[in-house]
Amino acid sequence: MIAAATRETIGIMSEVKRIGWSEARFLAAAAARTSIVIALGKDAVEGLYGVGTWRMVHADSASGHARAWIEAYRRRFGLTPDENAAVAYSYTDWFVKGIREAGRNLTAETFIRAMGNVAQDDFSTYRRVGFRNNHIDPEVVRIEQVRGGRWVGASPDIVAGE
Repeated sequence: MIAAATRETIGIMSEVKRIGWSEARFLAAAAARTSIVIALGKDAVEGLYGVGTWRMVHADSASGHARAWIEAYRRRFGLTPDENAAVAYSYTDWFVKGIREAGRNLTAETFIRAMGNVAQDDFSTYRRVGFRNNHIDPEVVRIEQVRGGRWVGASPDIVAGE
């Protein structure tokens, strides 16, 4: 298990490849399961497993709402968004839904209650999620692997408590 972010994960995997430790399998924490690790690590991270907490959306294979969002992002900012932009959009959208649900007399308590009434189900979530007991519910992850320079699914949804 690699409990590190971008630079350290790439360094570990580079050393693993350098010494030829091919029989070992490495699983990176969610912080390292990013397209940035692939862009910087290149061949060194090929085969790395990672814990995915959101769906990776690729511009060349996106459809529906994801494709529309990617195109709108490109028009507005002049570049192709990565998963960091998608997740920031998704969580901000969910937050705004909660604010609207809470109404004009917003307090911490009304916001918490309101978040219990709104869900998020978009192109970045693995499935419909809500907010219960101060946590995202259900808590869903997938194990993914770098194959051909992309994070691809290596497991079905793994849901806490199931």
